[in-house]
Amino acid sequence: MIRIGVIGSTCIDYIKIKNEKRYKKFFGGIIYITTALAYLFKNKGIIYPITKIEDKYRKDYIKIYEQYGNISQEGIYRENKKTNIVKLFYDENNKMRQEKSILESSSISYNEISPFLDKLDFLVITYISGYDINNNTLQRIRENYKKIIFGDIHSYIYKKESNKVRGFKTIKEPDKWIKNFDIVQGSELEWEILLRKRVKKSLLKEESINKKILIFREYYKNLNHKSLTALVTLGGDGAFLFSENNNYYVKGKKVKVVDTTGCGDTFSAAFIFSYLSGRSLKNSLKFANKIASRKALVRGLLF
Repeated sequence: MIRIGVIGSTCIDYIKIKNEKRYKKFFGGIIYITTALAYLFKNKGIIYPITKIEDKYRKDYIKIYEQYGNISQEGIYRENKKTNIVKLFYDENNKMRQEKSILESSSISYNEISPFLDKLDFLVITYISGYDINNNTLQRIRENYKKIIFGDIHSYIYKKESNKVRGFKTIKEPDKWIKNFDIVQGSELEWEILLRKRVKKSLLKEESINKKILIFREYYKNLNHKSLTALVTLGGDGAFLFSENNNYYVKGKKVKVVDTTGCGDTFSAAFIFSYLSGRSLKNSLKFANKIASRKALVRGLLF
């Protein structure tokens, strides 16, 4: 039985597509990756979300997890402040996303995480709020946890700004941050903001997949972190993977997109499941891309 920890914030998502009259409410944050991992591993794994939730939401939040049977409640702490609210607006083709957040929740401390480190076989840290854990906590986790740490850049690149569209922050020491991880996933935007001082060429402005791969190879080499496996998601164009000895690209699957919220988290869960099941990096990338495309077809949780 494999034990997987998932560290990150929980939030309340309000999602609206352009032609819809009202926002629709869902639990967001780590619930996407946690439930996807629970479904995929079923009776082969136990998932430990390490997060916080306000008392008024706790009962309904726990109800969702109870449906799976292999999600532990041990690390679901009480949020003494307020759970973050995230408003997401998409255009009718899901090509443009505008996000506004009301950020009031607290960070997760090392003391709240440390009781789980000895029991976990694999650890995921995903930055939902961007300040889910601080860098000192991350460094202490790395010092005391010697197994694989999977990181999702996600909102780490954003400033902590409330009730407006968040701007990007300057990451002063990306090498210092990224060396705490063994595997890091991010969209091309997230990687570019994280490493934009490393390479002058832009992933986002380049349309050719082959040239994007060449640009990212330069990003990767400049990181000087040879043991890192880097995953880059390209939306409908697929994804690619870099490690010291392997570079792979898989094409995207064209689907009629309903909602892209949680696609990256679903990609992460599928990759982790495949990788921990003993499949190759290339096949794990293919599987992750396939499952993430299915997530784009539904509103809310896939599994």
